[in-house]
Amino acid sequence: MSDDGASSRSRGVIEPGRPIQTHLARLLLALGRGRRTGVIRVVARPPAEPQTQLVVVDGRLVFAESPSDARLLLERLLERRLLEPALVEAIAERAARERSWSPLVRLSELVVTEGRLEPALAEGLLAEAVEERVLQVLRVLDGEWLYGDDPRARAVERFPVALERLVLTALAEDGIAALFERELERYGHLYPKLESGVSERTTSFGLTPGRFRTLRSLDGAHTLASILDASPLGRRAAAALIAGLTILERIRWSEASAASAPPKPSGAPATPQPEARTFARMATSIEHVERAGASPARRSTTPGERGERAAMSPDVIRELLRRGSASASGAQRAEPPSRLSAHELWERGKLHLASSRLALASTDFAEAHALEPADSRYELHLRFAEYLQQGDHEAREPIARRLLALAHTRARGESPDPFALHALGRLAFDAGDEEKAKRAFAAADRLAPGDVETVRYLRLLAARAKPKR
Repeated sequence: MSDDGASSRSRGVIEPGRPIQTHLARLLLALGRGRRTGVIRVVARPPAEPQTQLVVVDGRLVFAESPSDARLLLERLLERRLLEPALVEAIAERAARERSWSPLVRLSELVVTEGRLEPALAEGLLAEAVEERVLQVLRVLDGEWLYGDDPRARAVERFPVALERLVLTALAEDGIAALFERELERYGHLYPKLESGVSERTTSFGLTPGRFRTLRSLDGAHTLASILDASPLGRRAAAALIAGLTILERIRWSEASAASAPPKPSGAPATPQPEARTFARMATSIEHVERAGASPARRSTTPGERGERAAMSPDVIRELLRRGSASASGAQRAEPPSRLSAHELWERGKLHLASSRLALASTDFAEAHALEPADSRYELHLRFAEYLQQGDHEAREPIARRLLALAHTRARGESPDPFALHALGRLAFDAGDEEKAKRAFAAADRLAPGDVETVRYLRLLAARAKPKR
């Protein structure tokens, strides 16, 4: 997208000397509160990428891309042996010729329509690329950003990410965590208190048992230094967690212990505890966010056709082919057992499913189903994740039959489940019944408009229905 049509613009800087106060997530929080729709362009110093483009719709981060991401998608196709090298080369050359607002999205579409890769695999690769790009940009601690409102962002392919979880993941990287550990050293005497409601949102924050136990000590009665010393995560990881929650405006910092506050007389007005001024929050409006930076950012340049085509040039493609197919990426790591409720496990499983982490999604859905076997939502999601993972046709059949029965049950009645309708659409699509698939996906879209996977399948079906010239 170009800057044309942006009705409101703001600029800011990400300062290495103020990594908590000026972190990019602060801007994303402000945009979320204002339910803004537009585009953020981020340039890091030193520039590892010419620019990263982030798309926000109704305040939610739904897409991210840098010029090199299309090349990285090509590498994954080759490394995982999903397509033959000659076909990858032909698709890449066509994508380089055809201009698009997003080379990454265009490439993923061609992989499906020309390479006949399963849509779920292509979507998984694209979702993976978006999440990885968001992680990288959340690790930028020295750079500039430019935001502009742009209603055209509503038409962008949407791959929503869990901002809270990704902020905590980004800061947990050892080198980044070390910086925040040093940043928090001077605040060891302060008393951090977790604001109410966070402990109920373990799904969106991606909390492990160790992180959860650390959060339990953020009660306003213990100093930061004592919390870091006692954390099962270790000082560095605990400091990164607390810094991340501070950036996300989930911690209130006080100079006095909550335990030492004298009891208030009955009926007396509440007196707020003094807050550490060093962690003053950004204002909620985007206009004020612009003034929150120490200095206005220099205008960042938009990569033009030359930069976009360079990432997809024939020289780059030939170099990738020369390297050959490397070993497949490492297996997903199993998460430690949790004490989450069935609903929380289900919600976390849906986040894994949206990012194509199918093994982790299956584990969460299986735990949720074991805890509450009478709730058919949990088994429906479990069978769907199992269905996507099973590559053997014969082994897939019994899973498909059970999935079909569950989906039919939940798709009927006065309150049909849009996910059940999506599952019916997927089963019909895979069976080659495109008319039935179209009806199911259209019904799912009416109940849950804008769902990324449903919209993607509807687009694929529409593209297949067009007569070839």
